[in-house]
Parts: sequence; C-alpha cells; structure tokens
Amino acid sequence: MRKVFPLQMSIGQRDFADIKIDISSRDDIPIILLGLQHIYTTQPLRDAVFKILEEVVPTKIDAEVTKIVAIDKGRPGMNQWSILVLGSLRVGLNTDYDRILELANQHNTLREMLGLGCFDADKRYRLQTLKDNLKLFTPAIMARISTEVIRAGYQLLDLDIHALIRGRCDSFVLKTNVHFPIDISLLHDAIRILIRTCVKWGLQHALPEWRLHKYNLSKFKKRYRTLQKLKYSTSKNDAIKAAKALEIKQAYQDYIDLAGFYLERTKASMLTLKNDFHIPEMLLTDLSTFSCNGLHLKTVMLAFNAFSCSQ
Repeated sequence: MRKVFPLQMSIGQRDFADIKIDISSRDDIPIILLGLQHIYTTQPLRDAVFKILEEVVPTKIDAEVTKIVAIDKGRPGMNQWSILVLGSLRVGLNTDYDRILELANQHNTLREMLGLGCFDADKRYRLQTLKDNLKLFTPAIMARISTEVIRAGYQLLDLDIHALIRGRCDSFVLKTNVHFPIDISLLHDAIRILIRTCVKWGLQHALPEWRLHKYNLSKFKKRYRTLQKLKYSTSKNDAIKAAKALEIKQAYQDYIDLAGFYLERTKASMLTLKNDFHIPEMLLTDLSTFSCNGLHLKTVMLAFNAFSCSQ
C-alpha cells in the first residue's frame, strides 16, 4: 500500500510548520526546504500537489504489457511526499543519487521534512531504493507541480496569474573577446557567418559552390589580417607616403572585391534554395540578414575608398 503522506502524525514526529530551517544559511538546501514547507502547510496548495502526486506510482511489465502497480496492495513503499522532497532536492542541487543518499540519511532538517521523528533514528535509505523511486518523479510531474506553486504564488501576492511581476536580479561580468566594431571587422563577421550558413544548407541540399569553404574562410581572413596590420607611413618623403597610401587603398579594394564575390555567390545559393528546393523565405532569414548587412558595409567601404582615392 502506497500513500502520498500519512496525515496522522506519529509519536516523535514534528509538525511541518514547526520545523526550524536556518534562513541565514547561504546554502541551496534551506531554500528548497522552505519551499517544500510552504507547500505542505498551505492547505489549498497541498491538496493540489497531493492530487498530482497520486499519479506517481511504479509500473510493471506483465506479458510485454506495461501496467500500473496497484497502490492499495502489497508492502508499503516510499510515499510520494518523500519522492517529491528528494526529487526536488536532486533537481535543485543538480547532484547525483550518492549525495542525495548521504543527505537523506544524515541531514537532520531534511529527515524531519521527510516525516521522520526522533524514534526513526535507525531508519536508513538505500541507494537502489532512491534510484527506483526518484525516477518516478518525471519532468512532466515536476512541471505540473511547478505550475501549481506559481499559481499559489500569484494568489499570495493577490495578482492575476497573467500579470507582470517585476523582479530584481544580480549580474556579473565575464571576460570575453569582443573586437571593436569597425567596418572591416563587421564585414568580416558578416561574410564569415554567410559562408558557414551556406555550408550548412549545402550539406543538406548538395550546393556545389561551398565545397572549399575552409579555404574561402582562410583566404578572406588573411585579407582582413593584412588590413589590420597596415599603417600609414610617417616618413617625411612624400613619395614613400604616397606609395604606402596607395598600398593601403589597394588592400582595401582587394578586401571589398573578395567580399563582393562571396555576396554574389550567396545570392546565387539563395535563389537555388528557393527555386530548386522550394525552401521558404522565413527559413533563409539568416542568409537575408547577413547578406543585407554585408552589402551595406561593402557599399560604405567602397564610398570611403573612393573618397580616399580622390584626396
């Protein structure tokens, strides 16, 4: 016989409302236990959660047919409330069964939340028992219980469940490699994403234009690195300064021409995907977006290069 939880208290068992949880602790366990304590001590929420937990029953395979084990027969198994407590702890702590076993056997506050009293000091859980029972606490059951808890939270705040709740959260900064958004770097990013996206579509639909995509990426990146290293001459000789300026303009022009070549190839691939393979426009959003960005940046750089040549 399996029950959600016996409402009749036994000798030595502490009432759930009287369980003392250390709210000053910065560990995760007290926070989870506080939530479980609220579920049990709030009558409407407890009834809704217990109704869901009644479905947490083991199954057996009889003649290749999966059947639900009768809950009113046989030996008493682990009650569903204990499955909820230990299952929530395992998910909340993102830990394994070994740690849950250690906590269930040694953590006094957790044992009180499981309904164990001072006369249950010798009761110990086994690892296989936890594995066989906690697997019944499926993501679907957890999602339904979470919905009931959220609904109760809205009612506690006297808000509509669809109302907007403003919250506050902490944030922190992570070191990352973000380059300064200049035109040549943005154009490099646009072409790089275009080539990789075209390769993805090419693997699905055998587009022949992108077989040398690694070489194309390497070639375009070399042009980009060349531009990064070029600097205008500080020589007092006008001929040297003019030659260096011409070299820089030519490098820009080569970079722009190669970008234009890949843009035209991308447009051809988009037409092939639309006409020959009937790919919807909405699935080619990435190609359209980065093609427009690349074309815009190419136009800006062409105008800049033409202006520089006229000076």
